[in-house]
Amino acid sequence: MTDDYTETSPIVQTTHGKVKGILLKSLYDEQFYAFDGIPYAVPPLGTLRFKEPHDLKPWHGIRDCSKPSNKCLQVSSYTKMVEGSEDCLYLNISAKTLLGEPMPIMVYIHGGAFKGGDSSRRAWGPDYFMKERVLYISIGHRLGPLGFLSFEDPSLEIPGNAGLKDIILALQWIRANAAKFNGDPDRITIFGHSSGSMAVQLLLASPQTEGLFHKAILMAGYSMELNSLPHLEFRLAKHLGYEGENIDGPVLEFLLKADPHLLVSADFFTPAEKGQGHVIAFKPSIERYATPKAVLQAEPVDLQRTAWSNRIPIILGANSGEGLSTMNFLKLNPTWLRDLQQNPERALPWTLRNHCDPGQRRQLGQALINHFCQAHGHKLTSNHTDALTDLFTHSMVHSMDRLIQSRLVHGQASTYLYRFDFDSPDFNFYRIRFMGKEQRGVSHVDELGYIFVIPATFKLDNSRPELTAICRMVAMFVEFAATSDPNALLTKPLVEWKPVTRFGKRMVLNISEELKFIPQPEMLKLKFFDRLFEMAGVPFCFGFDFAKLRSTHLTDNTRCNRTMSEGQETCELTLPLGQIKGVKRRSLYDDTYFSFEKIPFAKPPVGELRFKAPVPADAWSGVLDCTHFAEKPTQRNLMTRDIEGIEDCLYLNVYSKQLKSDKPLPVMVYIYGGAFTIGEATRELYGPDYFMAKDVVLVTLNYRVDCLGFLSLKDPSLKVPGNAGLKDQVLALKWVKQNISNFNGDDKNITVFGESAGGCSTHFMMCSEQARGLFHKAIPMSGTVHNYWSDSPREDFAFRLAQQHGFTGENNDAKVLEHLRGLPARDLVNHNLINPGHHRNGVLFAFGPTVEAYVGDDCVVPKPPVEMARDAWSNNLPTMLGGTSFEGLFMYPAVSANLKALDTLNQDPTRLVPRDVRDVSNEEENLEYGRRLLKAYFGDSLPSSERFMNILDFYSYKVFWHGFNRALNARLAYAKAPTYYYRFDFDSPNFNFFRAKFCGDNIKTGVAHADDLSYLFRNAGSWKLEKSSAEYRTIERMIGIWTAFAATSNPNCPEIGHLEWNPSTKDNPKSVLNISNDVKIIDLPEYEKLQIWDGIYKPDQLI
Repeated sequence: MTDDYTETSPIVQTTHGKVKGILLKSLYDEQFYAFDGIPYAVPPLGTLRFKEPHDLKPWHGIRDCSKPSNKCLQVSSYTKMVEGSEDCLYLNISAKTLLGEPMPIMVYIHGGAFKGGDSSRRAWGPDYFMKERVLYISIGHRLGPLGFLSFEDPSLEIPGNAGLKDIILALQWIRANAAKFNGDPDRITIFGHSSGSMAVQLLLASPQTEGLFHKAILMAGYSMELNSLPHLEFRLAKHLGYEGENIDGPVLEFLLKADPHLLVSADFFTPAEKGQGHVIAFKPSIERYATPKAVLQAEPVDLQRTAWSNRIPIILGANSGEGLSTMNFLKLNPTWLRDLQQNPERALPWTLRNHCDPGQRRQLGQALINHFCQAHGHKLTSNHTDALTDLFTHSMVHSMDRLIQSRLVHGQASTYLYRFDFDSPDFNFYRIRFMGKEQRGVSHVDELGYIFVIPATFKLDNSRPELTAICRMVAMFVEFAATSDPNALLTKPLVEWKPVTRFGKRMVLNISEELKFIPQPEMLKLKFFDRLFEMAGVPFCFGFDFAKLRSTHLTDNTRCNRTMSEGQETCELTLPLGQIKGVKRRSLYDDTYFSFEKIPFAKPPVGELRFKAPVPADAWSGVLDCTHFAEKPTQRNLMTRDIEGIEDCLYLNVYSKQLKSDKPLPVMVYIYGGAFTIGEATRELYGPDYFMAKDVVLVTLNYRVDCLGFLSLKDPSLKVPGNAGLKDQVLALKWVKQNISNFNGDDKNITVFGESAGGCSTHFMMCSEQARGLFHKAIPMSGTVHNYWSDSPREDFAFRLAQQHGFTGENNDAKVLEHLRGLPARDLVNHNLINPGHHRNGVLFAFGPTVEAYVGDDCVVPKPPVEMARDAWSNNLPTMLGGTSFEGLFMYPAVSANLKALDTLNQDPTRLVPRDVRDVSNEEENLEYGRRLLKAYFGDSLPSSERFMNILDFYSYKVFWHGFNRALNARLAYAKAPTYYYRFDFDSPNFNFFRAKFCGDNIKTGVAHADDLSYLFRNAGSWKLEKSSAEYRTIERMIGIWTAFAATSNPNCPEIGHLEWNPSTKDNPKSVLNISNDVKIIDLPEYEKLQIWDGIYKPDQLI
């Protein structure tokens, strides 16, 4: 064999035997070698029908691979006749050369709705690829029932997805043999179109494929959820003459004997099912039970969050007129428009159809049709065809967009987006085939004519722009396969194709007669699909608030490395209640640690346990899978108003730097904030990555929020006195105390810390006798029991909640409880109980901590929190305490929505006075206090909407800093242990995520409430920082301070240099550690105004 192609019948030794290929010429006279019909598995015949593929035994002699082999048995879309063979597990290789430097490998998976298609060069000639140095391979796999039939009975060994397992076995063969065909086994790219693209997406999500390929290209086929009807195997058998019961064994026995031609041609969907859009009976599915080779054991949207493939680059895209097939469908089905008018839900994506009840499906479908067609009750006619084409194009693009969003949150590698928009009069073969030459546009499958030679292809003159488009497409794809960057020598002078980014405009490479990098034209209408998903309560990509993300316009185009801690090998531990399986992970900065998530510490708080104190979890049998975090508690998203989470939420996560060491590690338990209304213990908000640079054990925990966590009733017989969410925290701390030694944690050195409502919760744990002895130091961050909102008003919120949800009886606790327990949890948190009077009184939420109506055995708040703090058991515990320098930016959305209220503030200054001050002061005093506060924040100027920053400053003190300072003074008065006071003041232009969340682009400086969390926890918006950056240095300092305090009760650490941070004293209460670009001891800048606040309180109120 030589580079001048003198060898016409090359022979290559593979792991299974020798194969003989053939020297061919492409359409454009490029020479290449072809090896067609190489077997990679035992023919799936007889008892192997439907089963996972079996590895092939080696053969003797030389196998002739000069001609394509059979495609899988199927019904031809052209002739409607059955074609192909059950013996179809072959692959095809085309090599530009067999000598020289190893070439990148491109592996193609054909489309065909999982029931048709051909992998060979009869259908998809690789001629254009043979212009480049590349090894092209295509895989034949089983289709239809032969590839995707499944049974629930494990003894039958047919869990489903045999077709996908065929591809995986072929990839294993390729990995082992590619080098022998001059391919580089470390540069394998898989790509596919339509259902082949969906197969690529599923392989990206499956743990079975890790290491088998290194990048992927997805073309016009996506599905974040799988959809199928039940009992299809039984229905298939009955259609073919089976007369028995729906029992897996006999059904399989019948189907194994059935004529394979009848199996693949069976059409048993009812007209109604076809009308609903069911056209593919057998396709990938979630496997019925676990097996060593299981490909899919959860929905793709769930698998994608932690998929290994988040670490590899991908290209994905679609055509500008994907929905043009609607026109052909209308020609073939003239009654379809009438049927769509009568059943508008048929326009919806399958995810929404499956998730919604019939009424909601109809409502959302009508909204979708109205939005695109502007029909609004009018009859749909052929005049609406273009609009419906646009609708179905956007439906396809939205399914792609959901994958993009998932990659942006969970991925750490580049994602490149293209839009194929080349509208040729005679070279867009699929549009011409189905719609005729008169129709223009770029239809589904049209792009394949620009990377493959297909039966309709003709040789183009060099002057044709179509040939230019072919050369560009192939050059970019091959360059990506070679280097992970699609900017090829041919295209670099024309355009720079950049990866998609989290923030700023969504940019796409538009491939037409010219290459242009443009804002994605579909984005505006995609937002309407987003809203439909929101209305249905379906996150269009799990794990992040993308509706908010789309409205946030930060601009940083260099973000990368976004995966939320890479999973590696699993590990098991034995706890008193049973065994758990965790996973060893690698953090964003390459620190390894052990992760155990979704460990139950309480029984699910459902049914009779709803609203009550938690009950410890029961023991379990077997090994509990603790490799992924639990869903958030049921709650209503404050930004989107979506209802999210589940009621079965009482789980915690343990992240341990080491499971074995000379001495156990200090333990840090984090309690999330969220106004006692929202919150979640997930890696997407509270990733342990930064803490795992230190020798600590970090615990995060879920607790119930909103009414499910804080509903309160007075009747002692009902045992719902309130504060169930705080009691969840107590039970979680008891669990930590009893179990943390199993994770190499020191149960004698536990630090509790939390932020905002989590800081307030931390302080409640410090003050409640229920938590006595469960921890040894604490860090309340931006929230304490001295903040006025720690004590919710004693109102009949439970009764009013019941009334909002249909209760018409008297205000009787037992009847109210009965009604509320009968409602879905999702309905309970969907309420609007805060009225203007509450707003005037500073009430931020209806359900939060409250003084319990009676003292039961599990009472956590027996008296007002300020009183609890005076004689708290934790006055003997070291404490760190503080907040951020501009907490009040948190209030920007509320203030900016009601700026006119500032214009009347001068006439009603009493509005500024806290409720607890007004309650104990007379009208004259309150007016005077209001004027003092006006003077402090507005000086001699009148309050107005132009001075809204002044009111945000006011809220920094009222809602936050005065409470912190009261807590400090209470500690100085009553505590014997040291209290360290800090102020977080690091202002980053792009890493202070909560300022960006609250203020968007409107306020670009200032350190908002919760901005300090960006430097303690990795979140879904984080990216890998340069270690020389100020942001990274701040992470190091924050983690150094927090972990030093946890380890030694002293926060002084090497990360803050030789600075000596001493505890606060009565003599010098204003000394504070200021954490900014530099770390310094300063006088608290807020101190002077805090004295004004102290002056409006009665002395016995303050501390």
